[in-house]
Amino acid sequence: MRNRWLLFLCCVLLANPLSAQRQGVMVTGGVGLPNQPDYSYLFQPTLGMGYLCEWPQVDGWLLGLRGDVMASRQAIAGTRYSLALTIEERLWRSLYEVLEVGLSVYTNPYPRSHNADNLFIGSWVNCHIGVGVRYRQAIDSTHQLSLGFRFVHSSNAYLRKPNQGLNYLQAEMGFHIGAGKPRRQPAMADTTLPDLTFFCSYAPSVVQQRSPFLDDPYRYAHSFILGALHPFSRLRSLGGEVDLMYNYTHDLDADWWEARHPFPLYMGVCITYQRNWHPLFLRVSVGTDLIRSPYQIDDVYERISLNYRVARWGKVTPYVGVACKAYYTHIDYAEWTLGVEF
Repeated sequence: MRNRWLLFLCCVLLANPLSAQRQGVMVTGGVGLPNQPDYSYLFQPTLGMGYLCEWPQVDGWLLGLRGDVMASRQAIAGTRYSLALTIEERLWRSLYEVLEVGLSVYTNPYPRSHNADNLFIGSWVNCHIGVGVRYRQAIDSTHQLSLGFRFVHSSNAYLRKPNQGLNYLQAEMGFHIGAGKPRRQPAMADTTLPDLTFFCSYAPSVVQQRSPFLDDPYRYAHSFILGALHPFSRLRSLGGEVDLMYNYTHDLDADWWEARHPFPLYMGVCITYQRNWHPLFLRVSVGTDLIRSPYQIDDVYERISLNYRVARWGKVTPYVGVACKAYYTHIDYAEWTLGVEF
């Protein structure tokens, strides 16, 4: 127990509360959500606490760092600790949308008491992705109460088997100390926007097969993306992309089935949405594979990436980022992105 609280204290210290312009404490409660009906035992109540540090930005959004500790009634995978980067932006009046991207750690990811095969999670460290809304009510100029709802997903993107992942639906209440509501700067006219922005990127990843064998070797997957985005406001764009991916794990599948043509090449087309918080930007894509391996069952995929623009060279802007690619919300790939906008 002492080590668990020490880990949570480290998360709080990493959040550097002394430099934050706002700080908040949240109490969370909810339920675990299974990915499949076979894992109904994951439907357990959860309870936790969170600590949030925030820095208001010029055009009204909030950049934050959040640490959480959470446990479920039957100790599914043990206690869960997480540290995530948060982005919060006003939707309407006092209602805000929230995005979380980070890492989570489970203290007991290998239990067999509920399922002899433990097919839902198999690693200590996992990805942490969360989306939600938060309503803020000011008490005075420096204190606020909040009420929020969030959906959180944890999985390891097949960096280690098994990888069914864990999901949580949670409500939270919070108390915040700091400056009042962020001030919104006057928006620039849309006539200053470029007509079209092109981008291309390369993203390697390490992955295992989706087979039930836990000792499958690791293989590489490589993705190349070419796309175009049309801004419809100063901070938002909509467009599409073509996604090429070569997955070497399917060579192993082909050898297993003694196939002559492994077909590990994928080609997908996506609808893409981008939200900018310069120099950060979030890109969300939903698409389908026109060409895909016969060993991949699902044909609809989603990719969410958080990226950072590192420089600007004339009309060319390089960026780096991290992405998760999922098939029907089942994350298969954790990708490290290198790209350019032009």
